[in-house]
Amino acid sequence: MPPNPPPRRQAPANSRPYPALACLSDQDFNAIAHLVESHTGIHLGQAKRNLVISRLSRRLRALGLGDFSQYVTLLCSGRADAELVEMINQITTNKTDFFREPHHFKFLSEQVLPTLENQAPRLGPKHLRAWSAGCSSGEEAYSLAMTLEQFCSPRPGLTWKLLATDLDTNMLRLASSGCYLHEQMAKMPRELLFKYFHRRRESGGYVYEVKPYLRHMISFGKFNLIHAGYPRRTPLDFIFCRNVLIYFDGPQKQAIVEKFVDSLRPGGWLFLGHSESLLHTNRKLLCVGPTIYRKP
Repeated sequence: MPPNPPPRRQAPANSRPYPALACLSDQDFNAIAHLVESHTGIHLGQAKRNLVISRLSRRLRALGLGDFSQYVTLLCSGRADAELVEMINQITTNKTDFFREPHHFKFLSEQVLPTLENQAPRLGPKHLRAWSAGCSSGEEAYSLAMTLEQFCSPRPGLTWKLLATDLDTNMLRLASSGCYLHEQMAKMPRELLFKYFHRRRESGGYVYEVKPYLRHMISFGKFNLIHAGYPRRTPLDFIFCRNVLIYFDGPQKQAIVEKFVDSLRPGGWLFLGHSESLLHTNRKLLCVGPTIYRKP
C-alpha cells in the first residue's frame, strides 16, 4: 500500500487570510483611488489595481486587518490621519537608481552647466539653483549634487544649491540620511564612490554614506506638486521631475508643467522621464533633447 499522505498543516486559529485580487472590490478600489487623488492629485486607473493590492497588502498585515473593506473603513473614519499618510507613502514610492537615464546627466554636464558658466562673467558670480522634484530615496538628488560639484568646484565663479522634494515622508527620511547599501552602489563609478561617500561595515554588510559637505548642499522637504508654493522668488536654472507626471491625468500634468515653467528663469531647463514627452502639448517649452525642454 502507498504510504499515507502527510497530514495537512492547519492554519493557526487566530490567523486571517491576507488580501488577494478578489478581495479588492471595485467599491474599495474606487474609495482608495478617490482618497489618493483628493490628497495628492495622483490618478489611479484600473491599470494600477495590482500595484494598489501589492503595496497596501503590507499595511493590512501590519494592522492585522483581514480585507480591504476594513482598511477603507479605517481610512475613512476620520481617526486615521497617520495611516492615511502611510497609505500615500506606499502608493507613491518609486524605484530609482544613481544616474538613472544617464543621457540627462551627460546633457547637464556638457550643455547646461557650460552654458551657465559662460553667462557668469557677464552676469557676475553665478549661484546655480536646481530642483529634484520627486526625489524618492535620494539617488537622483545626490547624482545631481555630484554632477554639480564636479563641475563647479574648480570654478570659483560658480556656486550651487539643490532643492529635493517628495510626497513620501519615508523616502525623504532615507534621502536625507544619505545612507545606501552596497548593492545600491553597484553602478557607481569608483572615483565618485571614493570621493563622495564614506564606507562603513555593519552587521548586514557595507553601508555607504554621502559625505556631510555634499549632503548639506541639498535641502530636502515634503512637497505636493498639486499645491501652490512652487519656488518663484529666485527662478531656478533647471528642474528634474522624472517618472512622476505619469501618475497624473492630462489636466493635472499640464497644470504642474505650467508651474514648473513659472519657476524656471528664462532659458532654464526641464528634464522629464523617458515616457513623459510634452511634444505638441506645451508651447511655452522648446524640446532640445530626449525629454529635455527649455524655456525660451
